[in-house]
Amino acid sequence: MRKVSFILLLVMLISACNKEPVILLSPNTNPYIVIDGMFTDSLKKHQFIFTLTSNLGTNNAVKASPENVQVQTPTDTIFYLNLGNGIFESEIAFQGIYGENYTISFNYQGKSHEVM
Repeated sequence: MRKVSFILLLVMLISACNKEPVILLSPNTNPYIVIDGMFTDSLKKHQFIFTLTSNLGTNNAVKASPENVQVQTPTDTIFYLNLGNGIFESEIAFQGIYGENYTISFNYQGKSHEVM
């Protein structure tokens, strides 16, 4: 009985071993723009950071430099200034309103983009 239990345990241990899965990823040939930021209900100048996607394992974020960055609020259009290194800040302080829609628009490499 002990011998059968030992063999059964050995078979279970061997069958439980799994190989490390190999994940094949294609290189990131067409990077996408990533916008990091948020609106709050605080009256302040809001900021965004624009970066580009990169390959897995790359530690250095590539900053993007779009042009004509602006936000359409429910009542106004807010223009953003380029502070450098991918950081953009609103020209004026404004307060976000919960439940409202905001549209970020900008030009990058000759193309217009809008994000809602």
